[in-house]
Amino acid sequence: MQNCTEMVRPFLHDLEYMFPTNIQHVDNMCKMWSRFVDCVRRYVEVCATGDQRARFNDAVGDSIDTVHAICSSEKYQKEYLQSASCFRKVSVDNCGSHYNDMVDEVSNTAANNDNIC
Repeated sequence: MQNCTEMVRPFLHDLEYMFPTNIQHVDNMCKMWSRFVDCVRRYVEVCATGDQRARFNDAVGDSIDTVHAICSSEKYQKEYLQSASCFRKVSVDNCGSHYNDMVDEVSNTAANNDNIC
């Protein structure tokens, strides 16, 4: 899992990747997200029990599906981009401190993997 978090760590505080607001930023986010999700899925498949895999999929499945829809559909990209600036502002203003706390936890190399999820 450490390899996966190392891969994504440089992007966690970059709003371009977390809340893209133009098509180029969406493309960049999709490439990064795809590599990260593939890495995490490989880790979960090899290292997790069946119950842990089920809990992981329950916890993140909808988020993965949403990002996949945005990344694979021009229609969803256009719909997302129409509200992206507002979504970014609301997310940062209302959830920014909680998000930063989670990023700090993931970025803590001494963190217990159980605490991350």
